[in-house]
Amino acid sequence: MSEFDEAAEATALRLAALQDMAILDSAPEPEFDDAVLIATALCQAPVALVSLVTDRRQWFKARRGFPACETELDQSVCKYAMNAPGLFVIPDLSRDPRTATNSLVTGDPGIRFYAGAPLVSDSGVPVGSLCVIDTVPRPDGLTEAQGNGLMALARQTMALINTRRMMQRLEAAKDAHQAVITSELAHERRLGSHRETFVAVLGHDLRNPLAALDAGIRLIEREAPAPRSASVLAMMKLSVGRMRTLIETTLDFARVRLGTGMGVTSHADAELAPMLEQVVSELRVSHPKARIVADIRVTCPVACDRYRIGQMLSNLLANALLHGDNAHPVRVEAATADGRFVMSVANGGNPIPPAWLDTLFEPFVGSATQGPRQGLGLGLYIASEVARAHQGTLSATSTAEETRFTFEMPLRPA
Repeated sequence: MSEFDEAAEATALRLAALQDMAILDSAPEPEFDDAVLIATALCQAPVALVSLVTDRRQWFKARRGFPACETELDQSVCKYAMNAPGLFVIPDLSRDPRTATNSLVTGDPGIRFYAGAPLVSDSGVPVGSLCVIDTVPRPDGLTEAQGNGLMALARQTMALINTRRMMQRLEAAKDAHQAVITSELAHERRLGSHRETFVAVLGHDLRNPLAALDAGIRLIEREAPAPRSASVLAMMKLSVGRMRTLIETTLDFARVRLGTGMGVTSHADAELAPMLEQVVSELRVSHPKARIVADIRVTCPVACDRYRIGQMLSNLLANALLHGDNAHPVRVEAATADGRFVMSVANGGNPIPPAWLDTLFEPFVGSATQGPRQGLGLGLYIASEVARAHQGTLSATSTAEETRFTFEMPLRPA
């Protein structure tokens, strides 16, 4: 009797296991080819197969000495071997009722001997066999060593199948992750483009009316206005200057937080001292009652954006003038030494509470210890971002004697 009887449930389980392995009809792979090569050498047989059995055919993941890549199910001997509890051997296929009428036995290539080790999934589902075949009967079958070796090789073949599937899943997960990252990057690029457009439009729409107002004030000044009008114009000029500072600070904040980052154009041999002296002079003019003591000893070029460093000093100095005690001078020190540029601004007055120091450089915080806050609370934040853009550090210390902000950067950032 050559008929193969199998419960429908067992067939369904095997088909599901094979589908999960995603191996049927895949290309040859050296690892599986090595398995059949070893099997033929171990068992001294001309044919070896890694056979996977479906409901209609047996397909060979690897084969040696057998021309076809698959056969019909009624030509399969592996369908019996896969359900065996151990090594399955038929010494003479022509004399076994299960295989005597098999066309591979009665016709070409005239196979006679078969030995197969079952391939069983981790969940216990038989899916095929690793087998060796000969064209002459072998009454004694395989030796014990050959049988044990074939069983071990079958287990290794099953491990190869499992590893292959695991690698496929890892690769699929990697591809899916990469697709998500690519999608997110594309989304961020689109958002970045929108943010840059927003910053550009914001700058245009805010600067242009202010420039027109400033030009109008200058035009009126040329006409020698009355004393009262002149004082009003002076106040208006101060307001325009203050508004310009607020706009630039807001735009810097938008660039940092919304996309393009702090714009820095470094020059290898920037002449920094004149810029720092100009900033100090401007603040002296705008704060005539304050005392600003400057000690600027920048004796060599600094690779930096001198306008941004000037902006930092302006913010730090304005902060010191706003929150310091007018009874004490504000001290500005800047020097180059030992391959570094160091700049500090110090003022007297009430110290900054220790709890505030950790959040001092966050936006909308500021450093006021008393009284109403003026401005947006972005000056120190912008200063810290300028420091970061120059691969430098901005730190603060505050004691009863003085509050000091110190900026430090290499003369030649990497």
